[in-house]
Amino acid sequence: MTGISGHIRTTGHEVINADASPPARKSTVVVVDPHQVIRLGIKALLSVDANFRLIAERGDIRSGLYCVSQQQPEVVITDVVGWPVEGYEWIRRLLQTVPRTRIVVYSASAEERYVRAALAGGASAYVLKQRDGQLLLRAVDAAVRGEMLLDAEVTPIVVRCIRSETTPRDQNAFADLSRQEARILALVAEGHPNSEIASRVHLSTKTVRNYVSHILAKLNLQTRTQAAGYAIRHGIEPPQLEHDHHTGVRNSHPDADAIRKSGAKFD
Repeated sequence: MTGISGHIRTTGHEVINADASPPARKSTVVVVDPHQVIRLGIKALLSVDANFRLIAERGDIRSGLYCVSQQQPEVVITDVVGWPVEGYEWIRRLLQTVPRTRIVVYSASAEERYVRAALAGGASAYVLKQRDGQLLLRAVDAAVRGEMLLDAEVTPIVVRCIRSETTPRDQNAFADLSRQEARILALVAEGHPNSEIASRVHLSTKTVRNYVSHILAKLNLQTRTQAAGYAIRHGIEPPQLEHDHHTGVRNSHPDADAIRKSGAKFD
């Protein structure tokens, strides 16, 4: 039977709107948190968001690991505190179980040891439970897109870790990177998006994106989150972005060495 208009057609059993778009696919999420109240709160938050679908929630390590191994969610929301195995080791076990899953840490603790451990382990985000729930949704969305999101209270801790002179540094871990690539990697580790990195190093966003791709290839990593964890874990040198008091040259400029040698200055 022929459709009665250009927009409706029939199959003999049902009427189909040919212009109707299929429902958008929701990103799958599993919550692993030791506190039931937190799990229920996250469940309620996700239930009203059209982009995400909570497929399971668990309250202990054993069932949590088994659940994520079976469900293979795109994102796991978890804490790094309150488990028999905490911090880096907990994130490491999760990513060993589901390497392609993004980990969003949702914690009440802003202690440096937990923040550093989570990001060094490969977490995509660190959000404090004291914040508005919308920040958690933004973190999950960023994780799905392969980006990082750090709570405003956490960012200075990450920067301090990278810039600390007491941080053990394994510069051999970055031997294959150029100076510019190392600068960009350090900024990635501090949680800056490509657009902001581009502004800081005076390059286009597209060029920075290409740099990040080259960095990932050289380090044999898949995502910028893994790159950030690698940088923090091995103690990358902080990005040199201050003006040189003698030349006026910003150390981040790709031609800074050549300009210094020529004795030139610029604003």
